[in-house]
Amino acid sequence: MTTIWDLWSEARNPPAEPTGLSFQDKAVLVTGANSGLGYASAVKYAVLGASPLILAVRSQEKGDAARASIIHETGHTGEIIILILELSSFESVNTFVNELNERVAKLDVALLCAGIVVPDYRTGSDGYEMTTQVNVLSNTLLALRILPKLRAAASSEGDCLPHLCFMNSLASHAVDPEWLPSAGQTLLIGTLNDPSKFDLTRHYYLTKLAAWFAISRIARVVEHSEANRDEHKVIINACCPGMCRTNMQRDLPWYMRLSQQAFLLPLSRSVEEGSRSLVSATGLGPESMGKLWRKSAGRFWREDGYLEPSDFLKSERGQELADDTWNEILAILQPYLDQGDFEF
Repeated sequence: MTTIWDLWSEARNPPAEPTGLSFQDKAVLVTGANSGLGYASAVKYAVLGASPLILAVRSQEKGDAARASIIHETGHTGEIIILILELSSFESVNTFVNELNERVAKLDVALLCAGIVVPDYRTGSDGYEMTTQVNVLSNTLLALRILPKLRAAASSEGDCLPHLCFMNSLASHAVDPEWLPSAGQTLLIGTLNDPSKFDLTRHYYLTKLAAWFAISRIARVVEHSEANRDEHKVIINACCPGMCRTNMQRDLPWYMRLSQQAFLLPLSRSVEEGSRSLVSATGLGPESMGKLWRKSAGRFWREDGYLEPSDFLKSERGQELADDTWNEILAILQPYLDQGDFEF
């Protein structure tokens, strides 16, 4: 568990600026790209030559403003495409993917930054608790739907392997095992979807854990798929940018926002500093997913290095819960996946 002293030190020792990377003429998708870490990452990709740079946002107005700001800030002359994505709806995810396929010829990098924190239990249009829907289920659906496009880029000529990177959090590796459902009882997504079990802090940690389980299982399945060997290689990893000053608390009551802002001010990084980790994660080599599926290890980029998995994640119970959660997520998403999208 990260201490206040750890946060104090990390805030004063931010990740290194990604150097030696070029995304010149690479098609890069960034979700949540109109603000916070998504916007800061999009700015870096623009500086590094990405074109087209695809900004996934919740409204055309926000996308237009982000595009204008990026051009003003960087002088970017490449193509910037605005696409609407509402992660609170599975249908919106599929509409987004269909439009992406129509408007973008290939996809080299996908950085999934979008996420929310809500103060109380509420459900979206698909009937799932909102944080679980957005941060876990819809992001997993999006990843599975865009993998064919990333694979297609992997089979084309060039020495830059496509990347699929998920923004996650150290919280996924710091869950108290006592918060988890017992073996043979309600599964993790079912627990997150139970209003009687909602607790803001605990819920945040558990959704990050569920998302990590999805990331690691996607990577394992992709790596073991015959269609992904050699010329079809796609790099899949996760990244934690550290504690950053973002607008993630926008849905919290005003008094909670004020108290968190006061607490975070001396202990957090700017979004520019946090985005360094996110962009650098999409330039890592195959080693960044090379141990992701093994029971004893996981690849998770943080503080310019790889975070070792917790004892729980390495345990038999941790692996069992990861498999159960993955199967639970797949059962929910199966109706929204096109046949042939992905081989399970």
